[in-house]
Amino acid sequence: MRLRPILLLATACLTVFASIGAQAGRGCIDHQVTRAELQSALQVASDVKQVLQRQSARFAFIARFGSDISEHGWRFTHAGFARKRDKDGAWVVVHQLTSCGKSGSGLNVQGLGSFMLDNPLTHDVLVLTFGKPLATHVEAVSKDRAPRRFYDPRYNMISYLGSPAKYQDSNQWVLKLIALAQAKADGKSFHTRDETHRHYRQRGFQDSVIRISSLRRSLAKLSATNIRFDDQPPSSHRDGRYEVVSVKSVVDYLQFTGDAAETITVSGPYRRVDRTPDKPEESPNGD
Repeated sequence: MRLRPILLLATACLTVFASIGAQAGRGCIDHQVTRAELQSALQVASDVKQVLQRQSARFAFIARFGSDISEHGWRFTHAGFARKRDKDGAWVVVHQLTSCGKSGSGLNVQGLGSFMLDNPLTHDVLVLTFGKPLATHVEAVSKDRAPRRFYDPRYNMISYLGSPAKYQDSNQWVLKLIALAQAKADGKSFHTRDETHRHYRQRGFQDSVIRISSLRRSLAKLSATNIRFDDQPPSSHRDGRYEVVSVKSVVDYLQFTGDAAETITVSGPYRRVDRTPDKPEESPNGD
């Protein structure tokens, strides 16, 4: 049996999304949350809260396992900040999200449990607590207008970190706020994204590199508005090597600068491959 050209294109597009979906903040498939998934999310939320309380943290770096990006040597895909709310002591996650296939994004605030219900591959979470004095300055930066000022809604799943910045992805937003906090710890202040870019470059930040063939690049251009290549340098297109900000590169950077206090992985039982719909409960009357 021969596949029609449109089916071949659709299959290839799925391969593109699986390969370069590393920076996606939200899954592409709407689904009804199962009981097992909800229980797993609540367990992870409770475990993460205990980790943060043991560390006496009020603010931390948190990342989830959204897509399978093992071919790039990475595990966690999407990062944000976990913070303890002043008004009620509840823990929430602040992160940049894009709806699937959209070219724009927004800043979202979710509970720890809700953070795990955007259809991730697993309920594995990475929690990194900041060392002092960075922890104090990260919290201070989060309470002024910096999260909004250094946020750009023009989303690109493989946004280039070069200057001048044209787009932004979820992990870049996190990195920029970390750079602002580092500068604040050094008695400096930044007003532009380019200033933060120079700061973390000078302090040793290294991009992660993903490989995208010319065929995958062409298919992505045709099928997705949240994947753009026009901000990448010509050498990237020629070599098929694209520099991006991954969770791993941010964690490596924080460990290199000595600003990571402790890094802990929390796992829940949920795995997307094991997902099965809940069976409806039978009523006593057999309805």
